[in-house]
Amino acid sequence: MMKKVFVCVSMQKNAEHTIQFARACCSHVRERGMIPIASQYLFHDETRNVPVVADLDAGHEYLVDIRICRELMMICDEVWVFMDKDPDDLMVMVLSMADELEMKVHIFRKGEACELCMA
Repeated sequence: MMKKVFVCVSMQKNAEHTIQFARACCSHVRERGMIPIASQYLFHDETRNVPVVADLDAGHEYLVDIRICRELMMICDEVWVFMDKDPDDLMVMVLSMADELEMKVHIFRKGEACELCMA
């Protein structure tokens, strides 16, 4: 069975760069024979450089729907965080949930471990 990896990326200078970066990170995971699961990529609002999904129960939008993020993490084997700066609020939340779920976490910083383009 292939491992599933929850992918979290740092926000880039604009939505287009964030999506490109998320695609590159997902490709990095696939090249290693694993399945990438990236909520930021799946639920990114290109009109703003923040991930947005609707909370169907409350009828509100949140920057990140914590329930969806957590559900996706629960089906994954590991968490991979790709960052080029200090952790942002989303990364802190993901790292906290990974700790609660006792998941293995890999952190990739620009210039370390992988040579992805972080614009």
